[in-house]
Amino acid sequence: RWGAAIVHLQCGEGLHLLSPNAFSKPERANETLPLQTLRFHPPPLPSPRCDSLNSWILPSHRGQQLCGLGGFQPSLETAQVCSTSSLWAQPEGGKGACVPLRGWPAGSAGICPLPLPFWPFKIPKSACFLGPCQPAAWSARAVEEPPGDGIFNGVKLVVETPEEILFSYRGANVTLPCRYHYEPAVVSPRPVRIKWWKLSENGAPEQDVLVAIGLRHRAFGDYRGRVHLWQEREREVSLEIRDLRLEDYGRYRCEVIDGLEDESGLVELELRGVVFPYQHPQGRYQFNFHEAQWACEEQDAVVASFEQLFRAWEEGLDWCNAGWLQDASVQYPITQARHPCGGLGLAPGVRSYGPRHRRLHRYDVFCFAAALRGQVYYLEHPEKLTLAEAKEACQEDGAQIAKVGQLFAAWKFHGLDRCDAGWLADGSARYPVAHPRRNCGSLEPGVRSFGFPDPHSRKYGVYCYRPR
Repeated sequence: RWGAAIVHLQCGEGLHLLSPNAFSKPERANETLPLQTLRFHPPPLPSPRCDSLNSWILPSHRGQQLCGLGGFQPSLETAQVCSTSSLWAQPEGGKGACVPLRGWPAGSAGICPLPLPFWPFKIPKSACFLGPCQPAAWSARAVEEPPGDGIFNGVKLVVETPEEILFSYRGANVTLPCRYHYEPAVVSPRPVRIKWWKLSENGAPEQDVLVAIGLRHRAFGDYRGRVHLWQEREREVSLEIRDLRLEDYGRYRCEVIDGLEDESGLVELELRGVVFPYQHPQGRYQFNFHEAQWACEEQDAVVASFEQLFRAWEEGLDWCNAGWLQDASVQYPITQARHPCGGLGLAPGVRSYGPRHRRLHRYDVFCFAAALRGQVYYLEHPEKLTLAEAKEACQEDGAQIAKVGQLFAAWKFHGLDRCDAGWLADGSARYPVAHPRRNCGSLEPGVRSFGFPDPHSRKYGVYCYRPR
């Protein structure tokens, strides 16, 4: 699978040219290198010095005649290599031993006639071949084979990861399973390199998480001190993440590298959480995408992904205002079709405006808040409070005024149920209802909102949050 390929532009199919042991891993791929320095001296036709070498028999493809290259002699069914043909190479810069390229007869040359500026590169199974010639310059093409079968020296490297989504909670510890093996089994241990990284979301760059070679491990970025390789069983290279954070959810790739071969598997991690729509204090459709991200973060949440919104729709979320999602698309969930929300002719579902301009377009936002480790509670107080008094009252109680995401999470996962409206950190007044009843809003469970009242009014209590 590794080696040099001498190809003719626009040639058809055939067999690989050089031994897979000729070169090492590629440093340059998908490049075309000129071969003007190559010189071949084919004997005149016919020549008794041309020997048919089994390893170089090239079957014709669909009756097409094959190329002749140097010592190759074209024929209808096979091509022969002359024993006098030779191809020698020397490392770039003229340093190092001068050796014949493996798979080519050495001829009688003892030194390199001309140094060849070859780089090592990879031969795909279906890319570098001989075929019918067209008038064009000779070239060496460096091509990189797509990852896939992981077969080398008759052994296949297999990486196993779970297909199902893993669910966990913020603040918890979770193990992302990953194991590898060989087919057929290899008895002696083989040194491998392990790499875990998080795939990009919303156009963000991929995040390196951890690399390991033998007993040496290195973690990166915000994962430092929180991740390590879990190796309880032979050839287990699972990743343990401690103290899960809200931004840790997503797709992780486990890559095993054995010499020139690498295979990988995907693990998807989701946090238990709740999706909620959020509006600007000044009203509907005020956020561009970047402002929407900031607004969710201020409420102890992140912008929801489409998968999270879709799951919330399946659980009954119905909202007629369009909002930003993590991929910068704008969508909204409808469980009951109606005129203002796409019309009666459309079936229930998640409506989409598609991707929008991140700076120019303005909408609401759907935020995602993970389950809490702390406690949200309604502060019993003899009087109603202004917003400033509410913040001070929570501090005096050893807590802090709750955020919108925290109130939604407490309602969703702890069954917080209170029919008294209270101030929240963003200046809104809301109350959670887990068990609908008369004189407590609609007959559907949820978090009711009074919007953003005058912060100086004394009509509300306060919801506080105490971390654990």
